[in-house]
Formats: sequence, C-alpha cells, structure tokens
Amino acid sequence: MSTSSQIAVRVKLEDLKLINKNKDGVLNLPPGLVVNPFFNGDYLLVGASLNGGNVLANFVAILQQWVSDLSGISISKEQVCDIPIVKYLKIFLSK
Repeated sequence: MSTSSQIAVRVKLEDLKLINKNKDGVLNLPPGLVVNPFFNGDYLLVGASLNGGNVLANFVAILQQWVSDLSGISISKEQVCDIPIVKYLKIFLSK
C-alpha cells in the first residue's frame, strides 16, 4: 500500500520537442512531472501526486509555519530536519 499515485503517458521524442525549455535547454515541466527514458527510443511523461519527498517538504513547511505562528520564532528547514518533533512540542508548550 502506498500514499502516492502516478500516471504515465508514453511519448515520442518529437512530442517532447514541443515542450518549452529554459535557457539551459532543460524542459520546463510543472512540479510533479518528470520524463523518463523508455523502450524503443520513447519516453514516459510521469505525473506524481504527493510522494515521499513532496510530503516531507510540505510537512517541514507546515512545521516552520506553526512554529512561527505560535512562537514568533523563525526556524530554517535544516533546524526542522535536525531536531526531533518532540522538541518542537516542548517549544509550543513553553510559550
């Protein structure tokens, strides 16, 4: 059982050429979309919902916002990742 979902579409190289590229020549894809090589020179255009990385990034952002809203303290993403959640609960309870 998983907490994410994906949808994939097989595309030809010619189809990928229709997608805009940034100044470095990299495809400008919306967040959550990736292009993977497939068989016979084709590609898979894959769209993912909230996967592990996205869920973690959103959770970290929510914790940052909660700490800011409840205590007025601004914390970095690194601080969120380095300190166990129990310590954050102590910060909330001590204010």
